[in-house]
Amino acid sequence: MNANILRRVVTTLGLVLWLVLAAKPAYGQSVAHTLIGADQVADLYPWLDGVNETTGLAQRVAVLDTGIQFNHSAFDDRIITGINYAAGATWGSTDAAAYTDLNGHGTFVAGVIGSTADQAPGLVAGVEFVSVRIADSSGSSSLTNLLMGLQWVNAHAAEYNITAVNVSLGTTEVYALAADVPDSPIYTAIASQFAQLAARDIVSVVGSGNTGSTTGLSMPAITDDVVSVGASTSTDTVASMTNRNDQLELLAPGVNITSTWINNAFYTGSGTSYATPFVTAAAVLLRDALETSNLDLHGSFETYQAYFVDLLQAYANPIEDPATNLTFARLNLLAALQSILPTNDADIPGAVYVPEPASAFILLLAITSMTRRPRSARHHQTTLR
Repeated sequence: MNANILRRVVTTLGLVLWLVLAAKPAYGQSVAHTLIGADQVADLYPWLDGVNETTGLAQRVAVLDTGIQFNHSAFDDRIITGINYAAGATWGSTDAAAYTDLNGHGTFVAGVIGSTADQAPGLVAGVEFVSVRIADSSGSSSLTNLLMGLQWVNAHAAEYNITAVNVSLGTTEVYALAADVPDSPIYTAIASQFAQLAARDIVSVVGSGNTGSTTGLSMPAITDDVVSVGASTSTDTVASMTNRNDQLELLAPGVNITSTWINNAFYTGSGTSYATPFVTAAAVLLRDALETSNLDLHGSFETYQAYFVDLLQAYANPIEDPATNLTFARLNLLAALQSILPTNDADIPGAVYVPEPASAFILLLAITSMTRRPRSARHHQTTLR
């Protein structure tokens, strides 16, 4: 094989390899994922999947919602248990038929967190779910249903390794401060359950509500010991339906989000309900990164939840809101993770380092140049096809 042919072979192989390395995983293609850096997270940290690298134990997220379709192909049998506290099925039943989703909303939320479907990929491929059905087929729930669901999660969190709770529902009433919530036994009991979860390093993420208020948040988003989340758009503005005031802690993409739906279907929708699970997924991924790197879950804070919020806010993208004259923190998953993980993670147990595509391409160009021989004057034009 002469040098000219060898040079062409090496160049072609280099281009093919670069294209393979540059190709993004299926779950890094959506606008929302690109905004928060999820595609780059998948490239740099492919081992970051919500499963403990040492024990092999998956983190579980409790989704308090309309249930999750337990046999949806996008979840690969990762709905490991559940319970029903809503109309339309036996109260307190742990049968899959009782806690499955008859509405679609809960299945959508779970999909944003951990779907493995190419049509609607989630953020955490290895996470498992606990389906706590507190809303019926019409999407209706009650404070009693919510309280029962939270009590069940607190009672079974250790048994099922529940590390995060997603609550994408709330009251139509809004409150400026947690202190403004009515002083009643049911509200007090719900606040107490969230406080217990936070004390156990379980992150509770709650949607701020969709009535477009600029003076308050729905309950339980306004409650202490939860992470309140509003929706942002693809152009980094505050989505108009988002309830917000100076108590809102984070924004995440929540407009034109595509995710899983009942009957093995997929659906595109907007709302704070669909922004919330992006932050829940971030809680799982950051915990995975901290635990794998043998770092303190608390930092200088009393709970993981407090540390988590502070970290996300510190590395978020600021969004100014003309309606309130406030600046809100929009989730930047990549920046938050890179603040605690090295780019070259070869020394992290169980980690597999993937080189940057550009670096690989430069290396291959160097190899190609080594095989090059001097050209005659007439060979002045090079075309790459």
